[in-house]
Amino acid sequence: MKKLFYAIAAFISLGFVTACCDVDVVRTGEPLEGMWQYCQPIVSADGDVSYTHRPIYKVIDSRGAYYVCVGRMTAVENAENNMQEVRTFLTQKGRYEIESDSVYYEYIELHNHKPFENTTSVMNYKFDDENKEYMHVTFVNNETGISVSEVWRRVEFVGAAE
Repeated sequence: MKKLFYAIAAFISLGFVTACCDVDVVRTGEPLEGMWQYCQPIVSADGDVSYTHRPIYKVIDSRGAYYVCVGRMTAVENAENNMQEVRTFLTQKGRYEIESDSVYYEYIELHNHKPFENTTSVMNYKFDDENKEYMHVTFVNNETGISVSEVWRRVEFVGAAE
């Protein structure tokens, strides 16, 4: 249930951001478009890989913009009962452009870590299978020069009213 709340809160928050931003239309790609959730790989003793999903979301839209936000659930006490509140924080915003079937560029405009602002990241990506549920991304950290690997899982909204 927490995952659903995070996803909904992130989607709503980023929906407001995308609606108010003027973004140049560039060549974008359907395989990347959508909402993605950051996954931390866990390797078992016998080598099997599973993932723990973190409350970090990336929205890649069809207009060439992307946004990354972090969700955090906190307890809110009131006179009637204890409730939980989801807060999302925009941590990164920029534009993207697809170079090929395995490379896209992120043009970072805003970032919660200022040295990354106004930089470009070359993102190498691949999918696990034809369903494109998990996206594996590697890039070089613009500050340290160290190669970074990330795994993102596509967020699917199920049970939505028609």
